[in-house]
Amino acid sequence: MSLTGCSRTDLLNLVAARDSRYNQQMVDDLFLALDNNHKEDLKSLFAISVIDSNENLDAQIDELMEFYKGPKESDEGVRLISTSEHMGPGEDRLEIYNSFTVTAGGIKYHVSMKMIAINEENRDEEGLRMLEFATEEAYESKYFSWHFIDDDIHGVYVKTSPEKRNDVMVVEKRKVKYTPVNRTLTETDFLKYVKNNDSFSGLISTIGEANADWINFGFYYFELSNKLIVVCNVEDEKIKYLYVANEDEELYTLWIPDDMIKVHGSYNAYTFVDRELTEDVFLSFVKTSRDLKELHDKIGPPTVDTSFYSYYQLPDGSFIGCHHAGYKVKEIFIADSEKRLNTIWKYEDK
Repeated sequence: MSLTGCSRTDLLNLVAARDSRYNQQMVDDLFLALDNNHKEDLKSLFAISVIDSNENLDAQIDELMEFYKGPKESDEGVRLISTSEHMGPGEDRLEIYNSFTVTAGGIKYHVSMKMIAINEENRDEEGLRMLEFATEEAYESKYFSWHFIDDDIHGVYVKTSPEKRNDVMVVEKRKVKYTPVNRTLTETDFLKYVKNNDSFSGLISTIGEANADWINFGFYYFELSNKLIVVCNVEDEKIKYLYVANEDEELYTLWIPDDMIKVHGSYNAYTFVDRELTEDVFLSFVKTSRDLKELHDKIGPPTVDTSFYSYYQLPDGSFIGCHHAGYKVKEIFIADSEKRLNTIWKYEDK
């Protein structure tokens, strides 16, 4: 296929169409094998590297075929979910992730697939890596998680239980891969450490590795002896702040440095300004101007400044929040450390 003269949009459309074909072909081949009870055909869909390395694959496929009651009657949203692609001479690699729902034998199944469609460096990696089926009861559980959160696990998995898995931690309703660590931890252990040190590597040396992480956003999770969780946010190997959470929500701040503050549910860099502000200062200002720079010239810099919001601390510890775009104030509201409380002014384009 020649791409000469293709616009960027045309090229993206071609790539998306290619990825969808890979995905749909795998789904069709999967259910053709399942509906005809052809174990070897299903096994052949897996990458050679998975077949060679997973000694339990045959037993896993047998369990799936016993569990699945075909033939497939209908499917909902069998479509591409996400891809990961690396391109280079002789190094093209395309991973496809998908999850969807099918009905077979009057039973609703939730299905997840992970496959490598292209791997020019190692063709033995091409094929299914992970295939998972779940019942409705298991899928609707607060503890449900697909296995592909762990890149080291390959094969076939059937989930019928709503119970919590021992390799998954739930923090603020987010599921993360869990590793048990044999130790006794309390909040005091963290408070003693950050009293004199903000080095994250030093913390790990002192108390041991985290039980789980959300590393893309710098979050590390430590399970306490009382089953609550200390959440440690890290940037450039420095501890930014600590708070305590349970499975459903953040409970309270454990530690925050003097140059940070929590406002509107987020932890941000803090600028102290010695002044006393009231709501009337802002309401009076917007009668004649919406210019954010002019507001700063008049009352000084905000306590917290983000891309679209500026916050100014009031004497009672609450905040005036200014929502702005293009240095024009769009809305003024009251907030506390956790949430927005109420709007006191909003721009109306007349």
